Amino acid sequence: MVNKSGKEALRAIRYFLGDFQAETLYSDNSKELEMAAKEITGAHGFHQTATPHRPQTNAYAERGIRTIVEGTRASLLQAGLPHRFWPVAARHQAFATSVTDHPNGDPSPWTLRHGDHFDGWVLPFGCLVHYRPPRPILKKMGKLRSEEHTSELQS
Repeated sequence: MVNKSGKEALRAIRYFLGDFQAETLYSDNSKELEMAAKEITGAHGFHQTATPHRPQTNAYAERGIRTIVEGTRASLLQAGLPHRFWPVAARHQAFATSVTDHPNGDPSPWTLRHGDHFDGWVLPFGCLVHYRPPRPILKKMGKLRSEEHTSELQS
């Protein structure tokens, strides 16, 4: 989030939810999240809040945040990237955590939401990837410079 306004909180939660319609939202007692919860859950939804100034009552969320923060630190260290990559590393860590099954055998949040395992690649943050576009895209791009020189040499 850019700032702590209700509009920004609403935008971030809607981005996170995508097409999913939330019926229940759990948050701390912050005013911006209360405003966003009213907008998202509507008249039929339920917004449960933690006890103010008592992080112990918000243990589940606090543990989730700690997992993402520690994983992000480890990802940056492993990749050898500077601190300015923190936002990208945090998004990667949150996604990687949500598509990976839990160590105790419980299904991943992705599996619970979509009913099937994530079938894409789960790559370490900062790894080197060589990408070659599929042939239809290469044809749209035209001849590559090396192909032009090769055809000139052959003629």
